[in-house]
Amino acid sequence: MFLDILKPAEKILDKFIPDKATKLKVELEFTKMIFLGINKAREHDKASYGTHWSGRLVDFFRGMVRPVITFTAFAYFIYMRVNGFELPESDYYLIGGILAFWFGGKFLSKDAK
Repeated sequence: MFLDILKPAEKILDKFIPDKATKLKVELEFTKMIFLGINKAREHDKASYGTHWSGRLVDFFRGMVRPVITFTAFAYFIYMRVNGFELPESDYYLIGGILAFWFGGKFLSKDAK
């Protein structure tokens, strides 16, 4: 997944690191650095919220952004269809993107197994 970032630079990487074993080590270290950065950011977020009620409130609102956007988009879609309005093509792209975001990854991960 993160190694796909290196795909466009594959030829350049091959010039600087011709040995496959060394190249794998570099890719592994790169992946470790990415995961380390993600975990540091997650721990920072947890620590910044603390136990105060305002921190928990901020955490609640951060967690509600995606579901609220999703439910709003679907409510809009249902309202437009029920009342007989013609939806523009861009709205179908929006609904499809939301569906792909929530459910598309599950199909990809099942195919990978």
